[in-house]
Amino acid sequence: CPGQIIVFLGSFLSFCNDNIIGENKSFTNMRILIDSRLYGIENAGIGRYIKNLIRELSKDSQNQYGVILNSKYFNLLNLPPNFEKIKLDILHYTIKEQILLPKTINNFKPDVVHFPHFNVPIFYKGKYIVTVHDLLWHKQKGFSVTTQPKFIYLIKYLGYRIVFDSAIKNSSGIVVPSNSVKNDLLKIYTKVENKVKVIYEGVDEDITQKTVNNKNSVSRGTSYFLYVGS
Repeated sequence: CPGQIIVFLGSFLSFCNDNIIGENKSFTNMRILIDSRLYGIENAGIGRYIKNLIRELSKDSQNQYGVILNSKYFNLLNLPPNFEKIKLDILHYTIKEQILLPKTINNFKPDVVHFPHFNVPIFYKGKYIVTVHDLLWHKQKGFSVTTQPKFIYLIKYLGYRIVFDSAIKNSSGIVVPSNSVKNDLLKIYTKVENKVKVIYEGVDEDITQKTVNNKNSVSRGTSYFLYVGS
């Protein structure tokens, strides 16, 4: 719903400003870089989150934005003049990401970077805000949750924890979508409460504007299962 999205964006820009420039100053003329390589609904919830964030931020003419995109969306997206598209085709969770992404970020010279996922390069030393959507991999762990060989799983899980822990520790601010996620985060990272901000998410307009297909609708009183995971 548009109202929810406006509240989200106001909170987001204010949060960027307070944690980067200082409280009680106008959040304008910032250079904000967004790691948008997971843009698009093919990347599930995070992709939809980025898609709607950029769509609504494109209405803001007071700040300068950089948007890191893969080739597909670099070519497809049309953005306002105060947006600079930056093409970068590197996979997430790779050594290449850890090396090349900081260089790309530094070339833009941002005041703040928004990482909409926890995979922040561990050697990036600039100011950034990271969105933590959940702590699922902290909760569901062990050999019973993987089909990979134990050694491979242990290496990957160790890499996950190193990157996640670094993202939390070195961030200027942490966005979470609910108090539940905030509470989960603070149970493990007890010293970061002062930089955690709950910013509730809006509803994708593409969903709210779709008409109901009567052939697939469920009659009143009918029992059904609803799956809302990714």
